[in-house]
Amino acid sequence: MMPMAYHFATFSSNSSAAVAEANYAIKAAQAFGLPKGSYIACDYETGQGNNIYGGKTPTANAIIAFMDTIKAAGYQPLLYASSSVLQNNIDTSSVIAKYPNSLWVASYAISGRIDNPNFNYFPSMDGVSIWQFTDNWRGLSVDGNVAVLPLSINGNVTSNNGAISQAPSNGNSSSTTNNSNSSSTTDDKKIDSTPTEPATSGYVMKKAYIYNKKGERQSGYYAAYYGIQYYGSTVTLDNGKTALKVGDDRYVMASNVLGNSRVMRRNAYIYNHAGKRANWRVLRKGTPVKTYGSRFNINGKSYYRIGKGLYVKTANF
Repeated sequence: MMPMAYHFATFSSNSSAAVAEANYAIKAAQAFGLPKGSYIACDYETGQGNNIYGGKTPTANAIIAFMDTIKAAGYQPLLYASSSVLQNNIDTSSVIAKYPNSLWVASYAISGRIDNPNFNYFPSMDGVSIWQFTDNWRGLSVDGNVAVLPLSINGNVTSNNGAISQAPSNGNSSSTTNNSNSSSTTDDKKIDSTPTEPATSGYVMKKAYIYNKKGERQSGYYAAYYGIQYYGSTVTLDNGKTALKVGDDRYVMASNVLGNSRVMRRNAYIYNHAGKRANWRVLRKGTPVKTYGSRFNINGKSYYRIGKGLYVKTANF
């Protein structure tokens, strides 16, 4: 088993605070007896007051300051974050320029139970060593991770019996890990082939269930505000619905990602999820506005979502 540690960052984009937090993480690791040469990850995400919107460059600089401090203490630094945060909130290229292959990326094909990683949904970015493919491994509500590059402590590389196992070299098996109980399992199922159409990055703006080409609901869904990749252009399912292909015989409704363009029939306010005015902006009559998915009911009134946490009454369209 390979012991590792992580620190939940609260330094936002403050480099001085990042150094202080790294020193705290080092002392905690030493108190628990974590061997020198082990990995300590900076867990960078929203929560506990951590502001991820401080700018890509300042945020990357703070993260690098954290990692520098970890390295100076004799440990190996990693950066854990979601693929969305890595792409949109951090100058990730500067991080991996200094610390190649230091990313531990969370990117889930679907919300809900996943037993084994589907490499059709592996996040396309440089510098990834560990992929967290689910937060509900085997229905146990724990994270599932797979090492896509060999990890080592002072040159001792993990084997497939370790806490983190290597990704398959062929398409016929995969080794996964649960980072809560450090167990390891293999799967001999053949991984689906990757769709041949060009891939496009998109953003789910309303909870999107998964369907097959016949229009039948399949297991799993994409949560709202989740980044995905879809293949090719829009597709008409057998039931006449317009969809986007997200895998082999797996589709989501196009309106949940691409939206529908509508025109304001009258001036309209913008509301939040509680039905309160979100800001002082007024959408003027005749303005084209993109709405996402079907209607929402908020306090007995009908709304369309027009952005993250933003809604307009349907009667205004």
